[in-house]
Amino acid sequence: MGIRPSVLLPAIFSTFGLTAYYSSLLENRVPAEIAVAILMFPISMIVLIQMGDFSNRLVKQVHYFAVALYSLLAIGMEVMILRGFRPEGLLTYRVMTHLGWTLGWAIILKQAGALKSDES
Repeated sequence: MGIRPSVLLPAIFSTFGLTAYYSSLLENRVPAEIAVAILMFPISMIVLIQMGDFSNRLVKQVHYFAVALYSLLAIGMEVMILRGFRPEGLLTYRVMTHLGWTLGWAIILKQAGALKSDES
């Protein structure tokens, strides 16, 4: 079926924003490979698990989990900002991160509504 840009673009936005922020936060604390794996996990789920390849129920659950993970990482970012960690480029990281997960939820909820109406 292929990956629709409407699903992929918000994930890319969040991934870039979170990666930029967390790479500054985790520098010299966590091996780079582990940090990249954690931050790439949600987008890999969105890219690899698509409608038409798996059951609609499984795809919805995986995509919900991926966007929820982005949301949790974004909340973690905000907590660290409140605690005083403010790297250079913070505004850009925040815009990308929050725009990405907000659009992600909007798209997933829209798809869920369309799937529900198809089942009726």
